Parts: sequence; structure tokens; C-alpha cells
Amino acid sequence: MVDWYPDPALARFIAQWKAKHPGATVYTIGDEFHDPTSQHVPEADGSVDAADVMPGNGVDQQELDDLADTLRLNRDPRILYVIRRQRIFSGATGTRPFEWRPYGGQYHGHLHLSVGDAHEGKPVTDWDLTRGDDMPTAQEIATVTWAQESSEYYDVDDDGVRQKRTRVDILHRAEAAAQRANEAAVKAVELAQQAVDDTTAMRATLEEILRRLPAVPEMP
Repeated sequence: MVDWYPDPALARFIAQWKAKHPGATVYTIGDEFHDPTSQHVPEADGSVDAADVMPGNGVDQQELDDLADTLRLNRDPRILYVIRRQRIFSGATGTRPFEWRPYGGQYHGHLHLSVGDAHEGKPVTDWDLTRGDDMPTAQEIATVTWAQESSEYYDVDDDGVRQKRTRVDILHRAEAAAQRANEAAVKAVELAQQAVDDTTAMRATLEEILRRLPAVPEMP
């Protein structure tokens, strides 16, 4: 049996995270109960391509939120996908790259990072785990107060129940709404083009019918 080892790029990420957060817990290889298709299960060469970055030991949930958004915004090409708080985004080769989507799988409050295989055999470089000065952290967003209100906001959900929301909740909802609007706009353009194509085809058919009609005799 081949000995397992973390993917070199993943190992570099873990080393950087632990240098920033001494004592942090990061799990890689899965136990015998893991789905055999999981990236936590070693590949044929022994490589493990997934890490679970856990809260605790000096790492809180908001730091994991910040890490998730930092990975998304910095768009490292080695990322296969990231899961955080029932949301998932894919890397450059996946579905809607670096855009959050709902995630319905099992989740335990950590951050999951999977890396792809395309980078293997290439020199291992550091991950960019910094945020630009214009990128607010999740903590900063959550503590921003609304004008004439506290940082809490109330709205009504689909069942008519009044719910308290933080600004983070609202930004996530707005992001999802914007994505749906973009998808609807793309669909509208496709339907409009189809209507144009249908109209062109109908016109060509009508012209052909008129061409085949017998000529109307001239009046004497």
C-alpha cells in the first residue's frame, strides 16, 4: 500500500495557515467511513487533495469566513472548490468559477478546500492569503451600522415571518439575487434571438408561398 501524503500545494497552504495561527487544526486524510470519491481519500499515488480547516485553538468562525472570501477573491488556479457555511464555489475550471452557490451536502462548521491535479509537477508557490485594503473583513461587514438603525435589519421571508438579518445575510442575499437577475437576462437574450430567428424563418416561408402562387391575370 502506498503511503499517503498531502498534495504539495495543499501542504504549503496548511503550513502558511498554521504559521499565521499556531495551534490551528487542519484535517486532510479521511477515515474509513469517507465517501471513496472524496478528495480526502488518497489517490493512487497516495496524494490527498483536500483539507478541512477547523475552528478553535485561536481560529474563530469569522476568520474562516474571511479565509473563504480571500480564497475566492484571490482566485488561485490550484483551487478545485471551497465549501463554507452551506455554500460552495468552484475553481477556474468548474461551474461558475469563484461564485458562491448553495451547497446541500454534509457540513460541520469548518472550511473545506480541495485542490486540483493540473498543478502537480510544477514548482510549489505560496498562497496569497492577504486581503487588499479595500476588502472589508466579515467582522467589519457584520459590525457596520445602518443609518438610523443598529447593525440589525428586519425583513419578511417567503412565509411572511419577520426575520432579523445581519448585513452579511443581506449582502449574501443580494449577491444571489444579482446572480439570478444575470441568469434571467441571459435567458431573455436567448429567447429574443430565438424570436428573431423564428420571424426570419416565417418570412422566408411566406415569401416562398407567394412566389409559387399563379400570377393574377391582368384585367382586360
